[in-house]
Amino acid sequence: FNTEASAYGALVLSFASMIYFMRMGDALGGIYARLQMPLALLLVAFTVLSTSSAAFVGLGVFGVLAVGSNVLALRNPADEKRALTHLLVIGGGLLLAIAVMIIKTDIWNAIFEQFNSLVLKKTSSDSYSERSTWNRVSLEGLTATGGYGVGVGSTRASSWPVAVLSSTGIIGGLLMIAFLIRSMTNNLSGASNEIRRVVTGARYAILVCIVPGALAGTLVDFGGFNATLFAIVAALPGLIPVATRRIRRTMHRPAAHRPAAAGPVAQRVPAARSR
Repeated sequence: FNTEASAYGALVLSFASMIYFMRMGDALGGIYARLQMPLALLLVAFTVLSTSSAAFVGLGVFGVLAVGSNVLALRNPADEKRALTHLLVIGGGLLLAIAVMIIKTDIWNAIFEQFNSLVLKKTSSDSYSERSTWNRVSLEGLTATGGYGVGVGSTRASSWPVAVLSSTGIIGGLLMIAFLIRSMTNNLSGASNEIRRVVTGARYAILVCIVPGALAGTLVDFGGFNATLFAIVAALPGLIPVATRRIRRTMHRPAAHRPAAAGPVAQRVPAARSR
């Protein structure tokens, strides 16, 4: 764990998004299924306590995707009850928060002051000025090399996309964009509910994780956590045709190739002729 505010906020938000959207506890069952939602909410609370403006923006994206994913899940009978419950909880939480802020106006004032200092006045802070300089120097290096990039580790930016572009060049940036588009649009038709849930949840988690990195990421390295999510969205859809072919071979296998079913029949025929 990194004690720097933006790094810590991005990390706990990444854990929260992976637990909430992928719902691996449902597949494991037992205590894991019961603890996954409380754990996700606890990590969201840690994100708020990090006081990182980049994490706050990512948290807003998390909320929008949480509502949108549950609305889309209503179309699937297997997830309809769960999605409706989550929407009711989210709506109830928002109504409760609004009611508390109306009754306790001092709470609203404190929240606004915190938001004003962390987000609205961020551009006037020394940190913003320093990080903007990093991005400007990195982009100047990209221009100086004619778009080839200065090489991985040769520059320090304050935005992951800027770091990728300035380090690996225009070609590297385009390849990264192509990989993300391909991974996010792989066809999931014919996939089981488990594979569809995991891959779709990993895609939502990637969208959440990219936001803090785009605002405060300093290196090209996206880390082992994001690498795991990239592997899931890239590899699992490729297993769908393999599983489909195995099922079709099993269903269309000739009866002569099924010795368990042919054995008893062959034994009854001589017995019937002897009578």
